Amino acid sequence: NRTMCTEKGITTCFVRKGPRPKEEAGCLNRARRIIGTLRATVMEGSFGNQKQHYAVGRIKARNMFSETLLLFFGIHTANAAVLAARQMARDMKKAA
Repeated sequence: NRTMCTEKGITTCFVRKGPRPKEEAGCLNRARRIIGTLRATVMEGSFGNQKQHYAVGRIKARNMFSETLLLFFGIHTANAAVLAARQMARDMKKAA
């Protein structure tokens, strides 16, 4: 991965191997930080903050199939929790 990215000029947020250069471009550090943040928070949108509660904040999958499966179950678990809370509120309102 490293050699291919280096050959093609792709900026990554990999940990640098070897000693640090004496002078490093500031924009390179900023780019690495932005890439790392985007990778860590890749799931947003309608899923929002619930991703923190259903173990899909950071994607732990090793391949595309298991990543899709993990996201599928995380999203449906969050939706089931929202539906259950809505149903419980409706039942409590009926009982009152």
